[in-house]
Amino acid sequence: MKRLLPYLCVLLLSCSGNASEERITELASNGVKVENERVVAWFPEDSLSETRMKEITDTLQLVVSASENFLGKHDWQEFNGEQINYYFNEGNFVASASPKGDVFIPLWRIQSGKAPLFHETMHVLLRSKKGNWSSESKVNSFFNIPIWFTEGMAEYMALKTAHETKLPNFDLQKGGGYLKVDSTCQAALQTEEGKYVLDYIGEEGAMLKLFTSDRKTYAPPFYNCSCSFTKYLAETYGKEKLLQSYSNFKDEIETIEKLTGKSMATLKAEWLKSIDKESVSNQKVANL
Repeated sequence: MKRLLPYLCVLLLSCSGNASEERITELASNGVKVENERVVAWFPEDSLSETRMKEITDTLQLVVSASENFLGKHDWQEFNGEQINYYFNEGNFVASASPKGDVFIPLWRIQSGKAPLFHETMHVLLRSKKGNWSSESKVNSFFNIPIWFTEGMAEYMALKTAHETKLPNFDLQKGGGYLKVDSTCQAALQTEEGKYVLDYIGEEGAMLKLFTSDRKTYAPPFYNCSCSFTKYLAETYGKEKLLQSYSNFKDEIETIEKLTGKSMATLKAEWLKSIDKESVSNQKVANL
């Protein structure tokens, strides 16, 4: 935690709690609403044709249905079975899911086919009735959120669902998809950025560089390695144990350790050994 203290003032100055409400108000007042059974999509007026808006909304319904089928239904899920609101606002901002289960994605991303639809949908479907870090104070969340796990779960579930359903999934972090994310992470860990990111995997606390101008450099290794570690845990010890851990708000890491019977340090060492072996195996195949 001490490593984060020098950045506290930067964090407090950089956070804004009103952006979501402003985006909702903007499109509710002057936007176009397109709706189906599982999705309510909001677009700026005259931004897209009616046909294209309906296509996007229908695609989102496929994403929601596929994501729910992979996750299964759990009593702890806050928004399972409910319609999800997607707001496509003008401007350049980081896509996100709010504590209320709304998704915000820049309009230009959906226009250009570069929207992380699966990832943000997973964030909504993984919301636990016990609470979520997005509802906590910025300070509490920054110091205590196991962000590698909250982001790693959303990314792993997104990649796995897209892989199994063959639905298109934009590769925002250039991980190469479900089959390549481990080797992508292993390659990243050989760089200075990857070595920096590795300190945050398996730990509590957010990584400041995700919230600064360094995001574009550090986000890919962080997301890919968080996904890779989460993938290892889910596919070695069982997806249901990871989902149970995710739902246990504020005790996620402790629950992982309890359900696997191993410390986080041991689990992390196992994961690193597994992706190193895969990297060596792939290299041998490439040299044949």
